[in-house]
Amino acid sequence: MWSQMRDWVNKRSPAQVITGYYLGAVIVSILLFSIPAVRKPGVTVTFFDTVFTAVSIVSDTGLGVFNVTETYSVFGYFVIILVLQFGGIGIMAMSTFFWLLFGRKIGLRERRLIMVDNNQFAISGSPNSVGGGIRTTTFALNILFIYHFAKGNRSIRVFNRELHPDDILKSLAISLLAIVLCCLSVISICITDRQHPLIAIVLEVCSAFGTVGLSTGITPDLSIIAQCILMILMFLGRIGLTTCLYFIGGGLNDAKFHYPVERVMTG
Repeated sequence: MWSQMRDWVNKRSPAQVITGYYLGAVIVSILLFSIPAVRKPGVTVTFFDTVFTAVSIVSDTGLGVFNVTETYSVFGYFVIILVLQFGGIGIMAMSTFFWLLFGRKIGLRERRLIMVDNNQFAISGSPNSVGGGIRTTTFALNILFIYHFAKGNRSIRVFNRELHPDDILKSLAISLLAIVLCCLSVISICITDRQHPLIAIVLEVCSAFGTVGLSTGITPDLSIIAQCILMILMFLGRIGLTTCLYFIGGGLNDAKFHYPVERVMTG
C-alpha cells in the first residue's frame, strides 16, 4: 500500500499532491461526520450540511450552518479536533513525520512540496500559517512593486536584496485572480440571495476565502448555490491560489525560444 501511494505521489506534481491531500481530507471528514455517534440523540444533519461542515473545518475556516454545541456529542467534539488537524497541521507536517518515522531522507521533491504547501494565499496569514486568502508577503510585494514602479525603477531592491521578477509576476497574478474570484462570488451570491445586505455578503465571501470564519450570521440562511460558492472559496483559500494555478497549468516552464520584443501602449 505504501509503495503504491509513493508511486502515485512520484507521478504527480507538488500542486496535484497537495490538492489531492486536502480533497482526501474532506472525503475522510465527511465519512467521520456521517457516523451517528458524532451527533446528539435525536439530532439529524443533512448530507449537504455535513459536506459544508467538513470543508469548513478542514480549511480551518469555522463558518457553520448550525450550532455545533446543539448538534454534536462529546465524541463529535473529538472528531472535530481530529479533523482540524488535517488542515491545521497540513500535508507536509504529516508527511515529514512519516518520512522521519520510516527513516527516509527529505529529498528535493519533498522540499518542493514544502515550498508549495507553505505558500497558500482578502489578506490573511503569513507563509507557514494556516490562514488563507492572499498572504501578507504577496500583499507586501504588490506594495513594493507599485512604489518602485512609481519611482521609475525597473528592479525592486529591499533589505540589500533584489527580488526575482517571477515572484513579482506571481504576486500580481495571485492578487488579480483573488480580486476577480471574490468579485464574481459576491455578484453571484447577490443574484441568488438578494434578501441579504451587500456588506454582509462581502464579509461572508472575504471570510470564506481568507479562511477567517467571521460572519454576520447569514451562513445558515444562504441558498445552496451560495453555500457551494463559499465551500469553493474556503477550499481554494486553504490550498492557496499558487497551488491552484500550478495544478491547472502544471508549473513554470522555461521557453525554448523567444519572439522579438514588442512594446504596448498602456495608460
